[in-house]
Amino acid sequence: MKRSIFGKRRGTQKRLGKGSELIDRLKDRKGGSGTFIIDDVYCKYYLDDLSKPIVITFHGLILRPLTHQEAGDKLFSPWGYEYVKKLGLNVISFAPVESTNWYRSPEFHDFLGDLGNMLQSYEKVLGYGGSMGGYGVSAFADVLHMTNILLLAPISTLNRQLAPFETRFYKYRKYNWADSFHDGAATNCKGYILYDPIYDLDRSHAVRYKNLTELKVPGMGHSTPEFFNAFGILKWISESFLLKGTIDKESFYKLVRHRREILSYYNWLLSDQNTHLTEKRKEVITKYKNAFIGSDKEKIFNELDIGQKEKALYILADALDRAGNTALSDKVLSEERSVSSIIEQYDELADILRETAQLFERRGEIDDAVYLLELAQILRPQGNVIRQKLLSLQRRQML
Repeated sequence: MKRSIFGKRRGTQKRLGKGSELIDRLKDRKGGSGTFIIDDVYCKYYLDDLSKPIVITFHGLILRPLTHQEAGDKLFSPWGYEYVKKLGLNVISFAPVESTNWYRSPEFHDFLGDLGNMLQSYEKVLGYGGSMGGYGVSAFADVLHMTNILLLAPISTLNRQLAPFETRFYKYRKYNWADSFHDGAATNCKGYILYDPIYDLDRSHAVRYKNLTELKVPGMGHSTPEFFNAFGILKWISESFLLKGTIDKESFYKLVRHRREILSYYNWLLSDQNTHLTEKRKEVITKYKNAFIGSDKEKIFNELDIGQKEKALYILADALDRAGNTALSDKVLSEERSVSSIIEQYDELADILRETAQLFERRGEIDDAVYLLELAQILRPQGNVIRQKLLSLQRRQML
């Protein structure tokens, strides 16, 4: 029996291997793939052409962590795994198991030491992650001998002395934030850090990183990957870093001007997370937001469909079904109609979406509830109840 980082006893969990196969493959420079668990961290890897870069990713914060059963099925892929694999690169990805543990397990740290011993002979080891995943990448960058890292709005640490400004993630301060690898900002690795300079919490973490090139995007808040994906530049950012090894700053800043073409940009600027919002600024931003919504609703709905169109249709069908309109619900699924065409046929959907969002919230499905409220807000941009509820749930997503 071992002791946890809280000092309580824990039973031995069923392992999917201890990672020795991955260590051996790297040592012998042999390709292959596999999964395993080290304490409370799941790993999935794919090694093909080891003359190419090895990319290491860490999964960010999720509301429902991976279970041991799901890990045993080997179907789950941590953040970035499938994308990096499709690029033809080698990838080693990590995700928490059973709890959002912030990778604070001493047993996992010991394993990373062994892994790093194998990786130090490789020419290019890249790290890529955001939020909690950004912490993971930066905290372990040195021990894993990463040559370059890309961080999206990283949380540098939850150590109270080092980050007294951090008011989110309070329940995760229970982990040991004094032992090894407790501060991502201590890394000596070079690379890039993307963050919102007017979101004070994220900016306070970002400025602690002294060795990284800053790429600042005002108005995106903490949901960095989703934000960049909404206006189509996440792929450009990722491939510039992973395939070319550099992100051209001039091109980057030209591309991010398109953030004015997505609804979430205006929503965040009007949220209470924007502590720089004055009444005058609120008036101006609201004016531009309403003009934007009125200009092209089809485009806005399509924005919300990016990367989740099939899921969006099922959520809407569920909402309609719960509202008693089973005929339209069946039609949505059978004809796979677009979100915008559904809205055009059903004027009262804003209320239905708001009410159904409350049901999803009670079931603990916060992401789906937020999605429904985002749709409702498009239909009723002046709706105070919808706006306040959306902001409340978005805050819960951050916890």
